[in-house]
Amino acid sequence: MSEQITKKDLQEAANGIIGAVDLRFRRVEQRLDSFDQKLDKLVTTLDKFLKQLSDFRDEFIILKS
Repeated sequence: MSEQITKKDLQEAANGIIGAVDLRFRRVEQRLDSFDQKLDKLVTTLDKFLKQLSDFRDEFIILKS
């Protein structure tokens, strides 16, 4: 008994695969969006910290003079 694969069967299989891949891409995109938000927060925190260090250094140089 050999089964005959029809265009409909192939289309259904392709749609299933495309749906699964699309779902994975959406999940990856959500994770990247979350990562970008966390990275932005970290960069902002580091910028503020480095500005403070720079300000302290400048103040120290002024006081030292």
